[in-house]
Amino acid sequence: MTPATVPQPRPERSLPSWPALSCALALAAPAAAQEGGPPVVSPPPPQETPAARTGPDAALAAAYPRLSLDIDMNLYAIGTPAASARNREGVSGFLFGHLNPGLHLTPEVSVRAFIHPDPAGGFEPNGAVTFLRRQNAILEQLFLEWRPTAALHRYAGKFNAPFGYGHDFFPGLLAAFRAHDAYLIREQLGAGAGWALPLPEGWGGHTLSAAVFTLDTSVLSNSLITRQRCCDPGFDRYRRTTLREGGAGNTGRLDNAALSLGGEAVAALPGLAYDLGLLTRGAGKGGTRREWAWAAGLRYRHAWTDAIGTLLFGEFVEFRNAGGTPLETTEAGGEAVLRERRRFSTLGTQTTSGPWRATLAWQRDAAKRSVSTLPTQNWLEVSAGRDLAWGLGLDIGYQYAHFARDSRSLGQAHSIVARLNLRFSH
Repeated sequence: MTPATVPQPRPERSLPSWPALSCALALAAPAAAQEGGPPVVSPPPPQETPAARTGPDAALAAAYPRLSLDIDMNLYAIGTPAASARNREGVSGFLFGHLNPGLHLTPEVSVRAFIHPDPAGGFEPNGAVTFLRRQNAILEQLFLEWRPTAALHRYAGKFNAPFGYGHDFFPGLLAAFRAHDAYLIREQLGAGAGWALPLPEGWGGHTLSAAVFTLDTSVLSNSLITRQRCCDPGFDRYRRTTLREGGAGNTGRLDNAALSLGGEAVAALPGLAYDLGLLTRGAGKGGTRREWAWAAGLRYRHAWTDAIGTLLFGEFVEFRNAGGTPLETTEAGGEAVLRERRRFSTLGTQTTSGPWRATLAWQRDAAKRSVSTLPTQNWLEVSAGRDLAWGLGLDIGYQYAHFARDSRSLGQAHSIVARLNLRFSH
């Protein structure tokens, strides 16, 4: 998928999109309340066992099992009137978002799913006006969740690994999507846990999360709408994933792991939150080395008045041996080991005033490669938006892109982006 043409996911974190990081609730929820973004989706809070409840609590326990549904759906329109690559010019319309059904067997045990609609792959409008072209959806997550205590969170099944926070949090229009495309480790099979560290009062809330996993190659990895016969090889998400495709983490074994630590509400650092992550993935078919990565993110919110506040956010992610150091076919027709170090950076700010918001974001994607070199890409985005009635929100903005063309040279594009968002929770 190309960030210049595919819309972003929602700007807030929801638990199904990162089940390992229960700290997302502690970190993202306060920001969500101030930014006017979608609410954080979470299962019922951990409670004492049903046998211990009396009165109103006993009535609450009797309400299980029950169903829940959270929807965060975005309709995007991206118009590019001027670009150095003519195939990027035109108008595209997409649906991109999340459907989160849940079956809550008890207050402690739930089965949660995460259906992710998006296009089957990146494509360019090529001077035309397109709408819902090759729209697709995938089952991104399906896992069993158990919260035996308020501090401990366990899960197993298909999930997104606990690495990085920006792909679920960055506000604005396309910043979160580019992070989603660059370093969201999604559709993993395995198990993990999150533990709220028992620290003294005033030290803040800090959660340690860990998971072991492998890329899903089961029947659950098949796309739900658009299938393989529809598309040319350039479309990267329209078929079932297989082991022979290779890639970092696609090993068929639980030899991949992620570890993260996040926290906020430290008395000495009011308004500041952080997120740290480590990732290691085995080399899949065709790979020669294990991939390693680390992530560090910060965000700080300053309240000017009760109604006006400014959020500063940023994240830096680095991959070593990106992709598992595969063999690459050179321009001369031979093969060489592709050693790659990839760095993805984000800096931005958002100011909110009641239902209104304004966002400025800059992102950079730099890849240092031994062969098939790529130029450094940059994006600058400015947008304004407002919460409307009935769970709707509207954002409109401008994006300047300094992107890598198919010829591996740099190109430029100017785009107008609009997003209509619908949020629903039941």
